[in-house]
Amino acid sequence: MREHRPSITACAVALVRSQLPRPQIPTGDAEAEKRLYEGLRQRWGGILFMRGRHSAVADRTVFIDDETVAALNAGINQVVIVGAGYDGRALRFRKPGVRFFEIDHPATQADKRGRMEALGVSLDHVQFLPINLVNERLEDVLSKTDHRREEPSLLICEGLVRYLPKDCVRQLFASMRPLAAPGSKLVLNSREYRAPVHRSVWRWLFSLLGEPIRSTFAIGEMAHLLGEAGWKVVREVRRPSDKTERILIAAEPL
Repeated sequence: MREHRPSITACAVALVRSQLPRPQIPTGDAEAEKRLYEGLRQRWGGILFMRGRHSAVADRTVFIDDETVAALNAGINQVVIVGAGYDGRALRFRKPGVRFFEIDHPATQADKRGRMEALGVSLDHVQFLPINLVNERLEDVLSKTDHRREEPSLLICEGLVRYLPKDCVRQLFASMRPLAAPGSKLVLNSREYRAPVHRSVWRWLFSLLGEPIRSTFAIGEMAHLLGEAGWKVVREVRRPSDKTERILIAAEPL
């Protein structure tokens, strides 16, 4: 990430997501989420490079939306979104008694927070926590909030892990584990490769944007990393292609 610029890839994902059918809950404000994305479109509507990845964004959006709605229906009242980008679920799935904790790079979060505040909607249920995941621990940052470790949480880690060095991914999963009381769930997406990756147009493009891909994972490696950190995979969806498999994972604490 470039230190003083919001994430372009996070914006592009939001613009793709704005075109998708989404579930709603009666107390949520899906219209406010749409207005958040409309504001991004007015500034960044020329972003075209995500068009070829529409299906990938759609898959992960459906998966994580389903897990979020299920968690809220099960009584989970803490949602921790790591690498939140321009995720609008705190608006769409707002529910009395449910608190959202949004963790992200400072520049992206500052831009998003300003946009959300400009919508004129209540954000009393959201806490914004800037963090550099390379040198700060999620566990330490959340300890300064009213997040309650003794209560279950839904932890969302969407579109993030490949932008972190692999040691940071290990640390992130380990740091999440003490936050996960019984009944908690961790939801994430990633991509696993059948052979080593040396170069690709996508890797070149993300590097050019200042948001390089820092980690690639072999087939089955994500479940292994989660297991090392004290998580077990309880739901997995795979989308194979010639060289890779897109994966969607829901995990619970061991």
